[in-house]
Amino acid sequence: MTNFFIGLFRGIKYYPKANEIKDLGYQIFQIEPKINIISLGKEVNPDAISYSNKMSHTIIAEWTAHKSINEQTGNQFTNYMAVSFEDLSNAGLPRNALSLKSNLFVVVDEYKDKFVDFFYQKDTTNIMLCSLSTNETNETELKCCVGNLQDEKLSGIFKQGIKTRKLFMGYIPILKNDINTAFGKRVIITNISSLTRRNKNVEFTSNELCSKIFGLWKKYGPNERSQIVTKAHNVIREISNKSYFDGWFDRSNDTPPKWSISPPNGKNINMFLKLAEKYISEITDEPYQPDLFERYE
Repeated sequence: MTNFFIGLFRGIKYYPKANEIKDLGYQIFQIEPKINIISLGKEVNPDAISYSNKMSHTIIAEWTAHKSINEQTGNQFTNYMAVSFEDLSNAGLPRNALSLKSNLFVVVDEYKDKFVDFFYQKDTTNIMLCSLSTNETNETELKCCVGNLQDEKLSGIFKQGIKTRKLFMGYIPILKNDINTAFGKRVIITNISSLTRRNKNVEFTSNELCSKIFGLWKKYGPNERSQIVTKAHNVIREISNKSYFDGWFDRSNDTPPKWSISPPNGKNINMFLKLAEKYISEITDEPYQPDLFERYE
């Protein structure tokens, strides 16, 4: 959903209505920003925030795969609704985008009925609940279930529904919590391998690698970037400790530490690609697919 949301608000050509949204002036503020709610004395991290100076409107977006709304999820949603203009301004949103604000919540279509009643009990003049599904023709579909966005033009676009046959996954190929999974490790080793295709001796920091992997790296808040870099660094360290990578990796004592990759004992740098394939097969128990992370042109 994160990639879908970003694509919608960046006008990606594969998404119907995306150009209309872009024409309204919307852009991404941050992914998983930290917002302090003064009135509650709490901190929240919505999945994304988008805003438009042109429409003087800010959207706080959150999505969940939960099958029903329990007390914890309900409280979380309520906290997002309590975010004030002052809270958004303190988080760095431009004042020109703070005449109007809305909350956008997205749930799995199969479970939407479990959430609708909760939102019917709220004032939905600036709250919209949508569902996301894959239909019988293999299209990804975003549908409005209940509510409104305060930007009437944007609200009308969402109420029409949005379908696409293609999902661009290049903005965020992995989520923070997936970095230490087999899929996340696969993304990291694949991106390291791509560096060795162009250089005999490779140097990079964990932050530099993450900025390469995450297409909108600067749109993450500093706390989120720090957590992602730490997780990625630990995966790189795990990879470097594999016996078959012995002699390939070196780590400096700089701050931040810099990784370097070079062929040991006169070996060819191309051998790194074969070792990367071995690592992928080891963690996934499936054939290596070099085009897995192909990005749409």
